[in-house]
Amino acid sequence: MRRINVVHLGEGTWGWEKWSKPVLCPLASWGTINLTLVDDHEETPPEIAALAQEGIVTYLPWNRCLQSQECQRWEVAFVITPADSQAMICRALLEAALRLRKIVLEKPGGSTPEEIAEVDEAAEARGVEMIWCDHYLLRPPIQFLISEGKDLLHSLGPIQRISGAILERKADGPRIASVVPDVVIHLLNLCRVIFPDSHFVPKSAELRRAKNAENYRRDTYAFVVGEYVTPFGVVIP
Repeated sequence: MRRINVVHLGEGTWGWEKWSKPVLCPLASWGTINLTLVDDHEETPPEIAALAQEGIVTYLPWNRCLQSQECQRWEVAFVITPADSQAMICRALLEAALRLRKIVLEKPGGSTPEEIAEVDEAAEARGVEMIWCDHYLLRPPIQFLISEGKDLLHSLGPIQRISGAILERKADGPRIASVVPDVVIHLLNLCRVIFPDSHFVPKSAELRRAKNAENYRRDTYAFVVGEYVTPFGVVIP
């Protein structure tokens, strides 16, 4: 069986604990894939070092990976990085990784809708399939709502109001990316799954930054209000 050449970019807490460690590294150890792990550390991170020494994975720093021989072998890329770097990474992969056929991208895919659309168009032009992932949709309560709750929701008749909240568990909040595309998008994705072919029209938003704002590059708290328009003509404020 031919091994698939895979690269995983972004070995932070989420990328390592939820993607590389439980999924991609076992596939590499079983001989299903050839796996390259990429991050911005110049030296191999400690959690990866043993796997690299055993030859199970290859580690490359970002500043050298696109010029490597491995880059010319990659067929599938997993981009699990902060929102404000995703579009840049995808554009670089589309230009440098000539055998690339699929990009698995954790939401949202960029910092702005324009950035996301630009990457999607560039991928389509090159014949690379974009697979957009939202891990919140895989959580058991959400899966139950998707599988069992849709009929119940529709049976209620016209819905007058939908509200939702996501609280960051870290004491200092999301430090890297803007909270609107990086966090609020989970709620909009869920509504889109429950009400297919619908869209959200924002009316107003309040954005705030943490008190020690010098340590933050973007807004860390947000309150967004708008209308959710469904194919049934129902407007949900």
